[in-house]
Amino acid sequence: MVTSSDSNDMAESPEEWTGRSKPLSLTLCYTITSFLFIALVTVATSYRAAEHCTANLVARRENIAVVLGKHLNYMYFNEFVRPVEEEDGVVDLENPNHMRQLSEVIHRNSRSIQIESVFLYDRREKIVYATDMSLIGLDGGGGRDWRRAIQGEIVSDVERPGDPVEPGHSHIPLKSTQVVTYMPTRYVSESGVEEGPILGVMEFHQDASDLTTLIALDRRRAILSTLSPFGILFVLLLLVVRWGDAAIRARTRQLECEIARREQAQKEILAQQKGLRHMALELSIVEGRERRRLATYLHDETGQVLSFLRIKFGQFQENLRSAEQRAKVSDLRRLLEQAIEHTQSLTFDMSPPVLHELGIIAAVEEAVDKVGNEHGIDVKFSDDGLPKQMDPGVRDLLFQAVRELMVNVVKHAQASSMGVSVFRENGCILISVEDN
Repeated sequence: MVTSSDSNDMAESPEEWTGRSKPLSLTLCYTITSFLFIALVTVATSYRAAEHCTANLVARRENIAVVLGKHLNYMYFNEFVRPVEEEDGVVDLENPNHMRQLSEVIHRNSRSIQIESVFLYDRREKIVYATDMSLIGLDGGGGRDWRRAIQGEIVSDVERPGDPVEPGHSHIPLKSTQVVTYMPTRYVSESGVEEGPILGVMEFHQDASDLTTLIALDRRRAILSTLSPFGILFVLLLLVVRWGDAAIRARTRQLECEIARREQAQKEILAQQKGLRHMALELSIVEGRERRRLATYLHDETGQVLSFLRIKFGQFQENLRSAEQRAKVSDLRRLLEQAIEHTQSLTFDMSPPVLHELGIIAAVEEAVDKVGNEHGIDVKFSDDGLPKQMDPGVRDLLFQAVRELMVNVVKHAQASSMGVSVFRENGCILISVEDN
């Protein structure tokens, strides 16, 4: 299939880059990522430090509460229960004297320790003693920690002002952060051994207002211990990243220069190709002109001379009397006729007049008829009827190509039929030559 474009420029130049996006800095990416990572690690470390500090404080306060609880339990039986039973026969906490004696025992044995409040519960969850006497007799037990203590566990937790009060707690609201410890109470023998079933629960409130300060100090130490190695590692890696970033930027600049150089070379090649195409087109036009000039010369000069000779030979033959001489002149006239036919065929092959006078459609149709008549091939011609204007040089080149295709079909394909179609599609003229 032979195609021809209406445009003289047969190829389009590649799209030029109007600008390139600025490459993302590797150093900036590393810095942002590192700061985010260090910030997350610092927050996690600070949170863990707060948990660790709180756990340590609770453990220390719980140890103090356990020691005090065991000591108060021992003193409760040895300095209060047994003396009261020996004097009055029975312990009655509703008796003001008995309650005063119990209060003196507790205050005397706990005043050297930072104990905010002390509560004693019986197994019925009643407060049998409290530092605040107004709470005695109220239902103060039954909470989660109290139930664990009545089962024999020692439980401690941090309670802050404003925390929701657990159901079952009836003591006064907290004014400061405190560590609350619950521990079971048992009967203590004169030798100091706890024995027997659990009689109740002791609740101790210890001041923990320094917890916030301790947590802040622990967080500061944890943050410093985290930032120091990470800071050193960050600086070292930053130097490596900056070196790599500089190397990447240098390589990027080299690649950009190489791309620009190749683009320029490609533009030059395309310009050369365009020049070569124009040169080939000019040569084709010149060749067509020469073909037409030679064909015109053969038709107007050589053809006229041969036709004149044919006429003269005819007149000369009529004046001859000898049959032998007339036969020889007749042979010469046949040779002259062949020369005229070859001259006409050569004129058509070089530049058919119909191509310049009527256009490529008429010329192709005439060439199709000639090939079919000369070689006995069934040739069908079709045209879409659309206008097909083109440059004369392109027209001559396209006609020569179509004729060469038909000659190749006759010589090499050994076909019995052939079809030639001329049509216009997407601004191009297409000529299709097909055989069976």
